[in-house]
Amino acid sequence: MVIAAAEKAGATVLRGARVVGLLAETPPGVWVRLDANGEHAYRARLVVGADGRSSMARQWGGFRVEHDPAGMTIAGLRIDGLAAPEDTMSGFVHPGYGMVSLTVPLGNGRFRAYVGRHKRDGAPERPWRGKTAIADFVSANIAAGAPPTWYASDLQVAGPLASFDAADRWVPHPQRAALVLVGDAAASNDPCFGCGLSLSRDR
Repeated sequence: MVIAAAEKAGATVLRGARVVGLLAETPPGVWVRLDANGEHAYRARLVVGADGRSSMARQWGGFRVEHDPAGMTIAGLRIDGLAAPEDTMSGFVHPGYGMVSLTVPLGNGRFRAYVGRHKRDGAPERPWRGKTAIADFVSANIAAGAPPTWYASDLQVAGPLASFDAADRWVPHPQRAALVLVGDAAASNDPCFGCGLSLSRDR
């Protein structure tokens, strides 16, 4: 809908195109790689970087990024066949372990499960990644308070297990000359909803 509204307002939308660099001259612009058509320079009065928490525009523009100390990692996995309620998002917190478990129903027996772990002994927990860490991920959900019976049935892992550093990150001044960063490119918090909830803060 946003793209359609932009086109209706007169914007030109390029499909199958990828920005590969910035042009720092005046007027500024971007290098765009087009499918089978090489690269092309597009110039404008203002370049807006809205390319997410791992922003390349932020890197190309040389912006300084600050972040909170590493204190928590969040791991997420899609599981099918979990015996959890399908009409309720379920959350559990175990303060003694410094752990949080969140289960989000997606419908038709599909779920997204998350575990948040605080660092211990001054160091962040080792991130969980890949198939070999799935058993530890399930055990952590149960340790945080999720009922063991939810995981007693035959489960199907329907996606990769990955962990993310949950520290907030921000650019103190997300504007330089004619380049502006917005959304997660300018500031982002932990991926607690799995979609990069943008972070606005006054520093």
